[in-house]
Amino acid sequence: MSGLIHKLFDGLSALLFPLYELTGGIEGKGHKPPKKILLIKPDHLGDVVLTTPAIAAVHDHFPKAEIWYLAKSTSLPVLQNNPAISRLIEFNAPWCCRLGEKAMTIGELSKLSRLLRRERFDISVAFQDNARTHLFAAYCGIPRRLGYAPRGGKHLLTDNLPPPNEDEHALISHNRLVKAIGAKPDEFPTQIFLTEEEEKEGKSSLAECSLLFHVGAAHAGKMVSVELGGRIMKAVAQSCHCKIALIGGKAEQERVKAIHSQCAEETKVVPTTSLRHLAALIKAARVFIGHDSGPGHISSAVSTNSVILFGQGNPTRWAPWGDQARVVRANDCKNIEAIEPKEVADIVKELLTE
Repeated sequence: MSGLIHKLFDGLSALLFPLYELTGGIEGKGHKPPKKILLIKPDHLGDVVLTTPAIAAVHDHFPKAEIWYLAKSTSLPVLQNNPAISRLIEFNAPWCCRLGEKAMTIGELSKLSRLLRRERFDISVAFQDNARTHLFAAYCGIPRRLGYAPRGGKHLLTDNLPPPNEDEHALISHNRLVKAIGAKPDEFPTQIFLTEEEEKEGKSSLAECSLLFHVGAAHAGKMVSVELGGRIMKAVAQSCHCKIALIGGKAEQERVKAIHSQCAEETKVVPTTSLRHLAALIKAARVFIGHDSGPGHISSAVSTNSVILFGQGNPTRWAPWGDQARVVRANDCKNIEAIEPKEVADIVKELLTE
């Protein structure tokens, strides 16, 4: 929403929301120990992975509380088997879906809000700073609602925290929200919980390859070209004397084939069957190479050393969390094509010796 619409939205909510509360729209205000907590992040894959320390911390602080999590269907698999979560709910909010993704209808949103209202949650934490997300939580009748509102919706929150800036990592921003209810997220890493069978399948699929290169990203500006991708793979393979597995999503198979055609002797195409399978492949690799995208965050969450190629994005805020991730940027930070293949190869070789 534009700045003018933000101001109009906040003005209307300041006038109308107290009336909604008076009519019984919000029940049971107070800060008693919660029985049910709703976490909301209808966002993309990497964004959801970065909330996993906060999830663990909330469960640790309120071990008897049920924790439900609302997320997009494309991101939910990384939260499966998480012992801190009681229930996962698909939330393809229209204001968060990318082109081509199936968004929920008004009827489906209304049905979900009625379900959540019946569950009588005590607290909601919105990890996404969107006024419409805050409106949805309020409409669900949740008495205590935490979030950031730099883009509107501050009157819809009971706990409107000072918004983060571009120098604060997104994970730290998420952690600040749950610290407001007493949780201690700094003690927890990002984490994805794979089964033994999934890990076994990942090792089997990767076979003789010890390195993994995910060729894609959500935006073209975040990816190296096919030509540079091939040069990087050749440099890494020659320096490290090992074969590299090439992987990508359904929309990236042409890129996979094109890069493989440039360095067929050094690489092997490995199909991925699901997001969970992708996570298992990354865990099985000794080093993961990728872009500023979700799979890079998965690499940190499964404790795999990684080299992340950055272009125009801001690694201070969006790099994968932890010491296992190494960010590579060209001197001209806006031009990902200026990355030197030798630099990537040198870092991979160093990581393989650790």
